[in-house]
Amino acid sequence: MSGLKPFYLIEDGNFHIPVASLDKEVFAGIADKIYEKEVELAIISQNKNETAYQLIASKKAAEPKGTIVICAHMDSKYNTDGALDNASGVVTMLYAAKEIKADNYNIDIVPFNTEEYYDPQGELIYLDYLKKSGEDVSLLINIDTVAHTGSSVAVASINFNENDHVLESSISSCPGIISGDPWYAGDHAIFAFGGTKCVLIYASDLFEGCLSYTHCPKDTTDLVDENLIKNAAGFICKLVNTFN
Repeated sequence: MSGLKPFYLIEDGNFHIPVASLDKEVFAGIADKIYEKEVELAIISQNKNETAYQLIASKKAAEPKGTIVICAHMDSKYNTDGALDNASGVVTMLYAAKEIKADNYNIDIVPFNTEEYYDPQGELIYLDYLKKSGEDVSLLINIDTVAHTGSSVAVASINFNENDHVLESSISSCPGIISGDPWYAGDHAIFAFGGTKCVLIYASDLFEGCLSYTHCPKDTTDLVDENLIKNAAGFICKLVNTFN
């Protein structure tokens, strides 16, 4: 699920287990030097507690029907620019936030923190915020790894019924937007499993090559098409402004 090579066998904060991985091509270059010999291996690693913050920007309606959440995770893996995953999503979210005109729903703009790491504190903080405020989420739009050069903007829905035509109408009226298939490895998952209507926006080639650039040094700005970001933001505005 990423371009990181070699990939970690264990990446879980539940376990304080040092992990090192050696690429098979690298091993092939040293195999004759270590075959049938005693090898001493040291893994220099540590776990540290850090402090981070979860930002929530809210636009309140006078008589809200509910709350629409537009989100994109703002964190990235180490040793990567994170241009596709997920600076592209954050920029799309901010573009959309500037142009939304709807005044019948509360609008929450949420750049989720810690999506890429163990223990999704950003989600938990936001869920606690919703609980304390008594707000119900009517629609959540999650933007994750969008605008890969050469792709289209894919849109997938979860928990919509066959009579919900607003999504189809928005897709057909916005350039560069196509229907996609839902997936659940993201910040929308906890809401989707709870029955909330969710819209997922991502690069149409995410699983056909785009992922090979993510979570590693290859994820740079030259992979991002700004026009696709604007297309995605335009779609979000259209959907939110016409959502009933």
